[in-house]
Amino acid sequence: MSNSLPFNERVAIVADIGGTNARFACVDVNHLMIKNIVIYRCADFPSFADVFLAYQQQQKLTAVKQAVIAVACPVQNDFIRMTNFHWQFSVDEMKQHLSLNRSIVLNDFTAAAMSLTKLPSNKATLARFEAKGRFHEFNRQIATYVVTAEQPGLLERLCI
Repeated sequence: MSNSLPFNERVAIVADIGGTNARFACVDVNHLMIKNIVIYRCADFPSFADVFLAYQQQQKLTAVKQAVIAVACPVQNDFIRMTNFHWQFSVDEMKQHLSLNRSIVLNDFTAAAMSLTKLPSNKATLARFEAKGRFHEFNRQIATYVVTAEQPGLLERLCI
């Protein structure tokens, strides 16, 4: 994307919604620069839409019309029901209510796994693996990722 794009197309709101905390940030989609990080207690808000709007207003981001939302629950269709909290919502209705042009809602573990290829090599510890009795170093250009977790929400190890 070009820097000549309007602010509301260059910037997205990203959120990681768990059972206890709702973490928000603003991302420049050209450079994947994260700023305006705020953590809210879920219990302080009656709904996901309320905490989203609070972040948007407090950070003066009401012009931003795109969001990526990672939730700590299965995401299989339009209806989201949080596993460890009472929030639930329709993705389509939420998008309309928040006046978003674009939105993606995905499982938080899926979001963490998808982010691995975007991390700079000095920000991630990637495993060596054994194949045919020999150890091989990770090669980011040709790697296939398999992400496993010991318990939901905890990225335990990465195997190649």
